[in-house]
Amino acid sequence: MKLSLRTNLLVRVACTSTGILLLLAICIVWLVERQLTSQFDQALSDRANNLSHLVERDGTQIDFEWQSLISEVDPQWEENVVCRRGNDVLYSHPANSSLPDLSGSNGSVNIAKRPIDGKPFHVATLTFQPKQEGQTTSPEDLVVTLQVARSTSGIDATISVIRSVIIAGSAISIVLLLLLTFWSVTRGLRPIDQVTTKLSQIDPYELDAAPLRGIQLPAELKPLVSTIDDLMMRLQIAFDRERNISGEMAHEMKTPLAGVIARCDVILSRERDVGELTESLTACRAIARNAATMVETLLATMPIDTCAEKELQIVQLSHEIESAVVEMDPRWSQRSLVVEHDIQPGVSIRGSQARVQIILRNLLDNAASYADPCGTVRVALAQMDNEAIFTLANTCENFPAKMIDRVFERFWRADTARSETEYHSGLGLSLIRRLAQSDDARINARYVRPWFEIVVRWKVTNEKKSDTFPRYKQNAD
Repeated sequence: MKLSLRTNLLVRVACTSTGILLLLAICIVWLVERQLTSQFDQALSDRANNLSHLVERDGTQIDFEWQSLISEVDPQWEENVVCRRGNDVLYSHPANSSLPDLSGSNGSVNIAKRPIDGKPFHVATLTFQPKQEGQTTSPEDLVVTLQVARSTSGIDATISVIRSVIIAGSAISIVLLLLLTFWSVTRGLRPIDQVTTKLSQIDPYELDAAPLRGIQLPAELKPLVSTIDDLMMRLQIAFDRERNISGEMAHEMKTPLAGVIARCDVILSRERDVGELTESLTACRAIARNAATMVETLLATMPIDTCAEKELQIVQLSHEIESAVVEMDPRWSQRSLVVEHDIQPGVSIRGSQARVQIILRNLLDNAASYADPCGTVRVALAQMDNEAIFTLANTCENFPAKMIDRVFERFWRADTARSETEYHSGLGLSLIRRLAQSDDARINARYVRPWFEIVVRWKVTNEKKSDTFPRYKQNAD
């Protein structure tokens, strides 16, 4: 089972802090014990040196002049003093005191740990030549060994008390540190709780409201919050786009479905012969096929509308326009339209080829659907400065000129020529404009009777200028 972030932090900080405190306590105990033992051994060594200065030789006799010093020693030290010459004990205090025979280097004190009567002792051993009374130098024919032993029970008890105090202090410090760590971690993670609360209060219909902005957060959480806000905005944009597409699909399907329903009502209004039924069914099938083509085109725009920058490529716009015009030949013939075109060769843009193809085919389909019967359609492409200008115009005598500014609105369609739109399989101009904007293109419309004109401007792939213009002008009343 994975631990929560709070528990994980508490466990890690607690283990780390406890380990550091324990290591520190062990080091302190070791240093204190080492210092006290060193001071004890130094005092014992000084004691042996001082006593050796009070040993003198008088002929063949050894005089010990330390009686007053030995009697002044604190009894808690349980001091034992033994002086030997070879195996002969010359002096012992207390009487009959027995110390282990330890060899010592001449003139220096050696300290050793030895148990005496079951108690821990430190024994200082010094081998030297006693001085002749009245002489400054010692004869070399007489060497004695002085041993001074003191019990370490007192210092061991002191070290034990210090160790207990340090351990108790460390335990209390660990408890206090754990409490402080819990409080600090809980307080430090409070911004995460605030973010969680804010996220739980997000209105699913207003994802772009950026509810996390304005919260006082630590620097570490700001990138996360910013990313979440951006994600919410992108989700809102995606949902809006899906809703728009759904609405536009419903709007585009409204007319062909209305045409099918109208024909069915006409058929059912009275008895029909086989020829009339066949004619109506054929018309309904044509309408259904056009509607299916429209749906497929709408579905195709969904991934194309959001293609990434890396999917953009060099599009031969001149070639794409020529191909689209040729593909529309059956539609031109169906409505007896005259097509005039002036396409400058070699014009290229950077964009989505699939998107450009959908824009061109649907604009041409709209022109074929809404142009006056036996009218004229003009197609032109010219490169001027750094723009590729595509112009599509068709005759439309009955277009309401005052409505020209509404042609790119969603759900708007002129009432004229509605009898032809049931066979229409293209997209509305609002969708086409959105696709054009995805390629950083500009699209606008104007009406100079009888010409309805759509102009799309793409950026070309180079800065080459051209003075080529369309070979026709719109006729004004």
